[in-house]
Amino acid sequence: MIGSKATKDLFDTMMARCLKACDTEVYLGFYGAGNADNFRHEFATVKPYKGSRKSEPWHKFYKPILRKHFKEKWGFIGLDDIEADDAVVIAHWQFLSEYNITHIGEDKDFKQVGEFRRYNPKTKEMKNSEHWDGRKHLWIQLVVGDSSDNIPGIKGKGKSCIEVKNILGMEDPTEEKLFELVRDAYIETYGDMFLYMMVENYTLLNMLTTPKFDYPKEKPTPVTWEIVSDKPVNKLLI
Repeated sequence: MIGSKATKDLFDTMMARCLKACDTEVYLGFYGAGNADNFRHEFATVKPYKGSRKSEPWHKFYKPILRKHFKEKWGFIGLDDIEADDAVVIAHWQFLSEYNITHIGEDKDFKQVGEFRRYNPKTKEMKNSEHWDGRKHLWIQLVVGDSSDNIPGIKGKGKSCIEVKNILGMEDPTEEKLFELVRDAYIETYGDMFLYMMVENYTLLNMLTTPKFDYPKEKPTPVTWEIVSDKPVNKLLI
């Protein structure tokens, strides 16, 4: 086990590397403040949201240290009612017209944004996501669920089911076509209960896109990391 200073130093090194790799001067950061369950926990009735996850003993030591460091050293914004991933998506749409945005991380749920660029700090790779690849990902999750978050999807449906094959093979997709395909699968399985099941799963899987709950009421101001040129700043890391 490493100490608190080494933990913070590791994060600082990673952040500096990401900022340099993405050639950016300003950033926004969000983190789960850990004071309460977010809105999805209350909304989940079929299965406990993230109920299959186990907290490791070392989490109790490191998480409070990092949360404090996120806020005090880096100016990150702590949230309880929504998840940090929700805040990243909200910020994406808030700042898309102002900045050339690069996202940092590897979370699969962010794919549903559609078209975006992301830097993976583990692999040190920069990748571009295409719009319909990302949107199809959301609708596939509505079919098969998300075991990491304990979201069930449609009972008996897996990644090799006909609905997933049809979504992946759709050559001219629209949100309406994707909705109708998935809706019909819910009706076939749940009958009169299809809408209840589909709405719950959609709410749990869908990332927020506009400010809600404890996301800052005033549009947050990006934090300046280091001025590297005299040109106007147009790159933002989230």
